[in-house]
Amino acid sequence: MDIPPDLLQEIFIRLPCKDVVVSKCVCRSWYNLLSHPHFTANYTINSPFTAVFSEHLNPKSFSLLQLGQNGGLIRTPINPKLPGYPAEKLDSNNSDLHFIGTRNGLLFLLFRIRLSRNRTIEKIYFFDPIFDECVEIAENKVAVEEFGYEYTIGYVPEIETYKILRFVYDDKQQVLRAKILSVGVDQEWRILEDPFTLLFPSSNGVSFKGFHHWISTNPNLDWICTFDLLDEKCSGIPKPRELKRLSHEKMNLRVLNNDRLSLIDVSVWGEISIWTMEEYGVADSWSKNVISCFSIKDFPWELRRSDYHIITAFPNGDILLSQKGSTTFFYISSERKQSTKVEIPDKSSSMRKATAFVPRFYRIKEDSTSGVLHRTRNWNVLSSRIDVSTLPSRLKLSFKRLLGFV
Repeated sequence: MDIPPDLLQEIFIRLPCKDVVVSKCVCRSWYNLLSHPHFTANYTINSPFTAVFSEHLNPKSFSLLQLGQNGGLIRTPINPKLPGYPAEKLDSNNSDLHFIGTRNGLLFLLFRIRLSRNRTIEKIYFFDPIFDECVEIAENKVAVEEFGYEYTIGYVPEIETYKILRFVYDDKQQVLRAKILSVGVDQEWRILEDPFTLLFPSSNGVSFKGFHHWISTNPNLDWICTFDLLDEKCSGIPKPRELKRLSHEKMNLRVLNNDRLSLIDVSVWGEISIWTMEEYGVADSWSKNVISCFSIKDFPWELRRSDYHIITAFPNGDILLSQKGSTTFFYISSERKQSTKVEIPDKSSSMRKATAFVPRFYRIKEDSTSGVLHRTRNWNVLSSRIDVSTLPSRLKLSFKRLLGFV
């Protein structure tokens, strides 16, 4: 049977990540179709699943979760295999493995090895949970005792390069120093001269459009702080005009659908306001969508604002929350006026951190932006001949439904 590429995409974006990866093995044309970044972009926008990467407290572990709007959950345990470090070293009392960010379908992991009280080695890795690939991209040696530190990673589209920022704080939570490394370019870390005095530790900032964004602790500051990863200078973008002031405690910055900056505000009791910057950097382009929690059936009123974390917002106004230190998610539908509770079956896997994850379906070695081998792919795929009877059962059912057989 001949199936046009457009219809194939409509089928594939309805499948969980695992099934998409299996489908790549069916034939060369499917491999080309699903390996192209354009398919990843379409999957991000149109998939009925929301992918979430979670780091658990006990035991120290990770999971890739795919949540459906109806409360369905597909959980895949993640066990990164770090090059040169067997599993027993990862479980050592002198080492820790943490998630520090996600960009372009990749996760960034920090592996800290404590050699002594004042000596620590930090290694940073690209990690692709879809293909279970892990590549070391940077190393940092710490020779003094630090009160606090924070990493953030951004992507600069103009030069197709990732940059890593590392901040060190004093006991008053002020930035003592900051340094930067361009992945695949710099041999050594470089000290940043531009001060980050307005950056708050664990700021939950976001990188977007080649800038790192965060909300300052200074309530009188009238803009969203930014750091230009290309020019390596601090600046700012306008907040919504209707918003009287910004609050780093009651507002979160997120990237909506991988293409728009959003600000989620819970400063008003009983409301969740989602501000979206339709045109980046333009003050008048902010739009606002307000969810009245009083109108949402089964809204988790038992949670205080400090008890939940807003993972992401969706273009239709829905939001996804996680309960801090638990195994619970809440999918809030503004259209259906309904809150759906989703539980991770394993009660021992309380979440330390959870973040929205945009999966991709091409390997690290096929990615020109990762600084490693890039192989050109042909996106001009014509129709494919497929024997539906040879597909796995879940794929087969999806094909039959969309082709009108069911």
